[in-house]
Amino acid sequence: MTLRHLKIFVMVYQKGSITKAAEELHLAQPAVSLAIKEMEEYYGIRLFDRLARKIYPTEVANRLFENALQILVMFDEMEQNLVNYEILGTLRIGTTITIGNFILPTIIKLFKEKYPKTKVQVTINNSEHIENLLIENEVDLILLEGRCHYKEKMIEIPFHKDELCLIVGKEHHLAKRKIIQLKELENCDLLFREPGSAERDLLNSLFTANDVIIKPIWESVSTKALVRGVEKNLGVSILPYLMIRDDLQRKDVVKLKIEGIDLVRNFMVIYNKNKYLTESAQTFVKLCKDWDVIKDL
Repeated sequence: MTLRHLKIFVMVYQKGSITKAAEELHLAQPAVSLAIKEMEEYYGIRLFDRLARKIYPTEVANRLFENALQILVMFDEMEQNLVNYEILGTLRIGTTITIGNFILPTIIKLFKEKYPKTKVQVTINNSEHIENLLIENEVDLILLEGRCHYKEKMIEIPFHKDELCLIVGKEHHLAKRKIIQLKELENCDLLFREPGSAERDLLNSLFTANDVIIKPIWESVSTKALVRGVEKNLGVSILPYLMIRDDLQRKDVVKLKIEGIDLVRNFMVIYNKNKYLTESAQTFVKLCKDWDVIKDL
């Protein structure tokens, strides 16, 4: 027995007529009669008594009708949920700490205005962790500071530029300098983000490429802790501008330039090449791409 058989049976039962059921279902009358006959023969039962050109449901039909109707209602609900999955599903986002603090909340707010019924599930962690979530399909897309280590498998779309800033305390011996050499940092106490973070990966590559040996005395997942350490003149740090913008404006710390070094990087929205993006996910990606326009609205 198929869903088609059930739909025909329910319609015949409700209409009390093969002819009326056929009209309602836009089927030929013999096709409706055949479906009922197939059900009766397959299960060895009688669903309708045919008396004086009228049909009357049997006790078996009465019991079957309730179950069949429930099955069809559940099936219709399932189909409706599948049709509405684009707007009723869950969008899983992974993001780094900087983007999660300063960009993602606004994007999600705008997204929810377009898709209020879509649930947005967010994981905020360092770049290594969220890249692994993407590879394991535990998130649908990620927002990353810089490029993905698995870029050959991914679609990467740049959507914003940010820079890493070298900062020192107001009392630090370098504070009155405007520019320093990268090599000078070998003699400084360094307060850096933890290994696996986007900032640390970029800095490790930078120092290695320039034959500079570094040994941070602090490693932390907390940017605020690093900034407070710099304020207290415990060392120097290199952190995202977005994370220290307020500290710079208050002049709690001093920003220096490193001669010949460009610390500007792209923020990326990234998803697997083989990943199907729902309509809502595509809208989210577009909001990211439009960030430099919408952030000032």
